[in-house]
Amino acid sequence: MENLEIINIGAMPNDRQGDPNRDAFAKINANAKKLKVGVEAAEAAAIVAQAAAAAAAQAQRDADRAGLDATAAQSTADAGVAVAARAQAT
Repeated sequence: MENLEIINIGAMPNDRQGDPNRDAFAKINANAKKLKVGVEAAEAAAIVAQAAAAAAAQAQRDADRAGLDATAAQSTADAGVAVAARAQAT
């Protein structure tokens, strides 16, 4: 984000050393625009990060489900091998 403009308020009240009102408010408006751009950029980044996190969570769930399916398939195969070994032994 860009640097914000500093408003010179002078050393003491009414010392005429600070920024005139018009210049001070122009700096305030410029600062508000810079802050708005920064907030909008942060919001956009948060949306992208949230979508990436959701995709990662779905990928994890899919991987977990695939692991469970593979474990079940392995158990079925092991049982089949055991049955075949018993049948061959008799």
